Amino acid sequence: MLSSRRSWKCAAALAWLLLLCLSPGLAAAQVAAATDGAGLGHSVHLRGPWLAAPGDNPRWASADYDDSKWTVLPPRVPLPASFGQARSLWFRLHLHVPPHTPSVALYVESLPFNYSVYVNGVNIGGQGEVDPDRATQLHPPVGFPVPPRLIDDAGGRLVVALHVSGGPIGFLGYSPMSEDTHLELVNPEEVPLRQSFRLAHDWGESLALLAFNLLVGLCGLVIWWSLREQREYLALAVWLLCNALSIVLNFWAHMAGATPGSPLALTLVLVMSFSSVAELEFMRLLLKRPQNTLWLSLEAIAFFVNFFIPLLETGRLPLHLAVSLVFIRPLITEIFVGLVLLRGALRGNRDAPLLLLPMALWSVSDVYGIVRTIVFFASDVLWPDLPKVHVFSYTVEFATVATTVALFSLILIILRRTIRLSRERADLAAEVAAAEELQLLLMARASRPTPGYQVSTEYRPMQQVGGDFFLVQPCEEDGSLVVIVGDVSGKGLQAAMRVSMILGVLQREVMGQPDRVLGKLNRALLAQGDLGFTTACCLRLEADGSFCFANAGHLNPYLDGDELASEGALPLGMAEETSYTVLCGRMDRGQRIVLLSDGVVEARSRKGEMFGFDRTRDLVRMDASAMADVAQRFGQEDDITVLTLSLA
Repeated sequence: MLSSRRSWKCAAALAWLLLLCLSPGLAAAQVAAATDGAGLGHSVHLRGPWLAAPGDNPRWASADYDDSKWTVLPPRVPLPASFGQARSLWFRLHLHVPPHTPSVALYVESLPFNYSVYVNGVNIGGQGEVDPDRATQLHPPVGFPVPPRLIDDAGGRLVVALHVSGGPIGFLGYSPMSEDTHLELVNPEEVPLRQSFRLAHDWGESLALLAFNLLVGLCGLVIWWSLREQREYLALAVWLLCNALSIVLNFWAHMAGATPGSPLALTLVLVMSFSSVAELEFMRLLLKRPQNTLWLSLEAIAFFVNFFIPLLETGRLPLHLAVSLVFIRPLITEIFVGLVLLRGALRGNRDAPLLLLPMALWSVSDVYGIVRTIVFFASDVLWPDLPKVHVFSYTVEFATVATTVALFSLILIILRRTIRLSRERADLAAEVAAAEELQLLLMARASRPTPGYQVSTEYRPMQQVGGDFFLVQPCEEDGSLVVIVGDVSGKGLQAAMRVSMILGVLQREVMGQPDRVLGKLNRALLAQGDLGFTTACCLRLEADGSFCFANAGHLNPYLDGDELASEGALPLGMAEETSYTVLCGRMDRGQRIVLLSDGVVEARSRKGEMFGFDRTRDLVRMDASAMADVAQRFGQEDDITVLTLSLA
């Protein structure tokens, strides 16, 4: 486990790196000023050509060793085929330094292997364990002081020798002395500034991608927070934020020299795995594909295949098998998803075309890398890299270009979808406002003057529009009063429209016995098709206090705190041949009947406690408004409707 001291060093280096990325010109000026100081007077670039040989022989570090028959390896060329799949290489370079030079350092940067450095046969430093059986590590730039006696004793003649290990997987045809590797003889005082500037230069591209991923990922997270039903924004946020975190962890591992099996390296692999799964999930949601066995299998493969990378780097799997397993992920996430995107674009998905170009670029990069590796294993011939983009002093990889194009495409997708969703929500808000106005109008008409009776109603929808309804209908012919309280299944606008339809049906029907009222409403709902179900309780009260009621799956009414039990019956809209039992009773003057919806009983506190039937019985002696207030303060989770009825 990395020590806290090393962690603080990595954090400080990252902060310094961010500062230098904002002002690379200043950093360059500082390096130039330091180069003009004492000592060498200027830096000496060790570009080669180097002399190289595969194998491991300690005598090759000696200044007197005859290396005239070694292979001359110019910079920017791959390893020759004669080197095969060597896992250990030696490089030698002859140079001359003015005698009596007071201080010189050998500065090494961008050498992604374990290595040891020798000057005139003396080991002056190195990074990592130079052992073909040990995994290579990531290393920051470093300067190794050259003892002055080595220069003086040899009269300024120096032989620099590097012993480089490729670890269990070897070099795969890549030369350690590539165009990205820099070795220089410099004044030791320059080393800290050169390290900072080189980190800013080498990681500037990654920091730009870090900022870009953070920006787009946070935008996706904010949009998902306001549009919870749009889960593709959550998948996008997880994907890009994991990408950003992997850049930070990769930099940390680079600065700390983390080995492939270290906790930091395994954390990086875990974050990459979550990123791969979130990418696939985003593509699936974007293309509106079902979460079937195929997609679950692909996501599982994409998650676990990343863990073969440390097994490959540490040599715990055969090389050919490990490389084949690692190649599974790009085949899934780029090629398969690219084909699915193409199919979606052909079927009219408006977002799919925006991701086709970056997916095609990713596919080209990954397929080329796969074929390149296969050719190398088969013939020891290494094909050249894909073209790179050069911007000032920066070299941008082909895959980075694809990633940048993808991020711009994702921004366009977010903008387009957000604008479209905003318009849809505005249209929906207008529809909800219209439905709310219509529902309020219908509810106002649902309660008419009731001479001879005292009726109190209270309606508290959970949202702008609700799924509860009530109706108070006096009969002028015999002086009776019919009331009904009900609740439709579902929420929102659809439930509100069904309430409007039900109230319209009830107001057109001639009021009669409760079982007939419920029967007519049941047939009307079935005639409208599959609208879900509706519970309702209908009660008819006569002027002398006698009453009868029928219940269709609703809460029973209460008479002075006592529940009026009824036989169970199916809710409305479920079966055509449904009968509703009529139960009768009598109330005296001063007594009160209460009908209510389940929003009272099912109110829930912040601790998750339900209001329940016992508390409801204690409330039914209150008026309608007071009952609704108590339930609402307890914790409203559904529409609340209360209707109280008594003789005047």
